[in-house]
Amino acid sequence: LKAVILTAGGVQSAGDVAPGATVSVGVPLAATRSIWALQSAAQVRALKPGPPVSALFGYAPTSNDTTVDDILGGVSYYNDRETYRRYTLLTWLFDPYNSGGRGSGTYLVGWADTSPVQASLLGRKYNIADQTLYIVRLQPQVVVSLGRVTITPGLMSWQAIDTGTGGNATPYDTYLNPGYFVLRYKPLVEMDFKSVESLTAHLNSYGATGAAPFTLSLLDESEGAWVPVDNLKWGDVTVANVGRFVGPDGHIDVKLENTGFQSSVNIESLDFTLVVNR
Repeated sequence: LKAVILTAGGVQSAGDVAPGATVSVGVPLAATRSIWALQSAAQVRALKPGPPVSALFGYAPTSNDTTVDDILGGVSYYNDRETYRRYTLLTWLFDPYNSGGRGSGTYLVGWADTSPVQASLLGRKYNIADQTLYIVRLQPQVVVSLGRVTITPGLMSWQAIDTGTGGNATPYDTYLNPGYFVLRYKPLVEMDFKSVESLTAHLNSYGATGAAPFTLSLLDESEGAWVPVDNLKWGDVTVANVGRFVGPDGHIDVKLENTGFQSSVNIESLDFTLVVNR
């Protein structure tokens, strides 16, 4: 089995895996985006004939996805018949142009040159080219250490809890029209913690610098009030007095508001790094 390991935004080749074999892989998550929570990997469903089933990995209909290229290994599929066959099957399963990620699960995906079923054409000559795609959801054990723990964007989920009036309520590749929407970020792994050390917002717009032309507010969990982030700018912004903005399960509620009535704000990405002490 020629296999790769897929995680939320990460990929690592596992090479040829023999039956019963053990392989070690390391997939970095530090640079990945937060994961859409409304269709998580827990909602994996059986494949059925029909249109692309991007929900297999829990997609949000927002932006391009690299799952097909990750499985193919980044090679050109036009110059090789076998690779093109694989590409055709993969794009039937996964829409690479209208999705927002592949969920929070971990998957072993591999190709085999044998088929689990036998087929024949009675009374005719034929040639067989077996090609089987296996997708196996793995259940890795997650170990959270004590002490200082850094939760990067790729280790968080996001969801829209108030779609408001500001357009497409997503933190990635979107336009914030006049109006607002509210997002919630939450660590993928449930954990208890003693205190919050820091919270950093990562706000990007395709190389933009300087002041960001909209209001970013965080919900004060104890007061139930929205508190604007002072001196909001493109890039990394360290949030002051952070403890009041983080819920007991580590969630952060964020409100984006555009009060300009004539223009929209182009947002490439908005996510967070949270540091807690356990």
